[in-house]
Amino acid sequence: WVDRYRTHNNSVIEYFKDRPKDFMIFDVFSGSDWNQLCNFLDVDNPHPDEKFLWKNKMADKNDR
Repeated sequence: WVDRYRTHNNSVIEYFKDRPKDFMIFDVFSGSDWNQLCNFLDVDNPHPDEKFLWKNKMADKNDR
């Protein structure tokens, strides 16, 4: 299933490669933030001074 997942992702990226206004890869691990998201959606940033919140779900699982 991993190969199919990667193939699908690559196909989507290839499909949208010439349409940057129609597709965005949002990756909180790599620093995607509110500004990037709001700019893509063409909306005002409701949290201009905040980092994008992300909760460590693995830590939550380990606390059980």
